[in-house]
Amino acid sequence: MIRTSTDPAAFRLSFVTHLRAVDEDAAISGAGTMREYVEAGLGPRRFQPRSLYRVFTYWCRAGVFGLYGLVSYAVSQRQWEIGLRMAIGATERDIHRMILRQAALLGLAGAALGGCLAAIAQPWVSRLAQDVSIPLRSAITTTGLLLVLVTLAAWLPARRALAFHRHSR
Repeated sequence: MIRTSTDPAAFRLSFVTHLRAVDEDAAISGAGTMREYVEAGLGPRRFQPRSLYRVFTYWCRAGVFGLYGLVSYAVSQRQWEIGLRMAIGATERDIHRMILRQAALLGLAGAALGGCLAAIAQPWVSRLAQDVSIPLRSAITTTGLLLVLVTLAAWLPARRALAFHRHSR
């Protein structure tokens, strides 16, 4: 090991050149910097940000499908209420708006809870995956996308419920 104040890559080249000039048969194996050796040793053990991304996208997909199932089930359980509301004068637009508003409120509550949990988990993630942070713009974009997906997940059950009552008249 040699400590140098110059650029390690340039020093390595000149050192190997001078060593070869002194002894042509010198065995030089793997001349590298200490940082390269440490990273090579820790590389397989280090947490990969890609795996965190995969877990995050899996959770998002599972959350959207789960929310779709939850909203669909809730709407199917409220068929009589929807029929009663329509019988006393509610329009299809009112029913649609009611279902979408409730799903959006559920999505906002989930986004707020998720944001709080992300803020709590950020120091842990930073220690686990060095130099990994979630930019504010990405967090806002992802949250907005999830809220749009929540609304779309509620739109289909609402449409199906209204079609059921439209045909039962």
